Amino acid sequence: MVSDPDVVRTVLTLFWLLAEPVPWVVVFLALTLAPQTAVSYYMMLAQWYLTPFDQALQVVTALLLHSELLVALYAMARMLRMQRQQYYLFEAALQQQQQQLQQQQQHQSMYRQWHGRE
Repeated sequence: MVSDPDVVRTVLTLFWLLAEPVPWVVVFLALTLAPQTAVSYYMMLAQWYLTPFDQALQVVTALLLHSELLVALYAMARMLRMQRQQYYLFEAALQQQQQQLQQQQQHQSMYRQWHGRE
């Protein structure tokens, strides 16, 4: 059994990851590419009787599956990069908003002090 000192944080992290689109791409890849690749290699290498047409068809299928894997890896990397940029932009916007609120509070306190002296 796994001993996790912070179960709540782990569970919330898992739910947050499931809400992002990247894990769904990974699940889709695992459920589609793994069986299709295995079947393609079986049809290409393990069958006893292959016509040249069947062999060419399986080679093209294997090439398409591998190109799908490369495109999916590129898409996942791009999605992660975009999410990272969105996170940093959101953090920058929050910091800017906090700075503006602090400046407004400082101006209000200075205004009160100035008008309180008169």
